[in-house]
Amino acid sequence: MKGDILIVLFVVFGLIAVVMLMKGPEEQIVEENVSFEVTNIFSYHGSENNLPIENLTLLFPCPNVDNQPPITASTWALYYVDNENVVYLQASEARFYKFAGQRTENLKILSHGRVATEWGPKTQYVLDKLYQGEVLVIKTLANVPSSAASKVTIRNYGDALGRSSAYYWHPPEWRIDLSFSSQLSRGTDNLETFYNRVDNAPAGSVIWLYPI
Repeated sequence: MKGDILIVLFVVFGLIAVVMLMKGPEEQIVEENVSFEVTNIFSYHGSENNLPIENLTLLFPCPNVDNQPPITASTWALYYVDNENVVYLQASEARFYKFAGQRTENLKILSHGRVATEWGPKTQYVLDKLYQGEVLVIKTLANVPSSAASKVTIRNYGDALGRSSAYYWHPPEWRIDLSFSSQLSRGTDNLETFYNRVDNAPAGSVIWLYPI
């Protein structure tokens, strides 16, 4: 069931990456860049009271080469998944579509960027509010010189178990059921996929993500 839902989500969210070629003057040799895409997904499955979680901080896996992040750019989209696993697109960075579930106003991104952590670079998003059943999808595009393309990963640098990791925090410290998934792709090739679901997770938790 977990694998089937992940496959549906990744298909619906449309994993698309392109190869970017850079050309310089004929007398110069310019190394071409290769484009990678990371699709990060956070799902708020519910809690004891199923109330919205406010001022939510999320840290997602960030593409890196030997623990150093390349130049990246990210966009977001907000979905709702009902009890029948039907996925509804509510809004994206570009436009609003239609509210679903408990939501009555658009998502506000309070801040976003890239941060350094003891587990390596992470993509950070701070949200005003997320409701039970909602799914936040972050797509990050990274351009890497072709000579380093084979080293691009979203694993934690030096982790002996080959894991990745994510993090979440919100001020009201009740426990929630959540999941993170992260996928690194190059063109149509899926290179790495990590996932973990944690029920009754306390606020301020590091979530270890395991390869699947």
